[in-house]
Amino acid sequence: MPLLKENFMTQSLSTELRGKIASAMKIENFEPNQKIITYGDQGRDYFILSQGKVKVIVYQPKTDPNDPNLDDKIMFTKELNQGAGFGELALIYNDKRSATLSAIEPCECYVLDGVLCKQMIIQSSMKNRSNRAGFLNGIQLFDKLESQQKLKLVDGLLPIVLKQGDYVFKEGDEGMEFFIIEEGEVDCLKENGDDEPRYIRTLKQGDHFGELALINNDKRSLSIRAKSTFVNLLTLDRDAFTRILGDIESFLKKDYTV
Repeated sequence: MPLLKENFMTQSLSTELRGKIASAMKIENFEPNQKIITYGDQGRDYFILSQGKVKVIVYQPKTDPNDPNLDDKIMFTKELNQGAGFGELALIYNDKRSATLSAIEPCECYVLDGVLCKQMIIQSSMKNRSNRAGFLNGIQLFDKLESQQKLKLVDGLLPIVLKQGDYVFKEGDEGMEFFIIEEGEVDCLKENGDDEPRYIRTLKQGDHFGELALINNDKRSLSIRAKSTFVNLLTLDRDAFTRILGDIESFLKKDYTV
């Protein structure tokens, strides 16, 4: 299911596990203004919106769901579009729903039972989260981050898998993302007009790159190409990095240009 490849809860899962999840999901349709999730209800399902738009109403903390003036306790509202997943927080924390979600227009959702969600998605995601948090602990760049910042960073990282010979980016590309090597090696190359660019250095597991073009809002000064049979990268774009960690320059410093 293409939606599972793009969904933040399932995109890092194996193809086999995504297939099992797709087989376990059922389709539910909702009419305009029909509630999909109701604030205060016990969480039982996880949803992925496949068609339509959904309105999210978030209430002030500790608001009584039976308050006759519930509308006066709205903290903010937002809309979700096709591909959005929702409902996982109440499942993760065995808690009640923290918001009300209603269909703005006719909506179709893929729905996964909460028990299966915990077994198939959350346990795997939390294991990956824990593994990546431990991985970041070994990277000197993040030594001064608080544990909460590291967890936010883990949640914002997107995995990328490259095959040998694939380019992460090429010299002259716009620099909009920061990269960490989770597994494998990449070569840094300098274009020189020949068929094969000039080799500069090899980066290995735990190294990070792409920061200077990101800081300086500049183009890439080197090309980066996968050296290993497979290379696993973790990436974060400029907006996500600023949102999670604040000032980019205070975190991203290196003694070489990428």
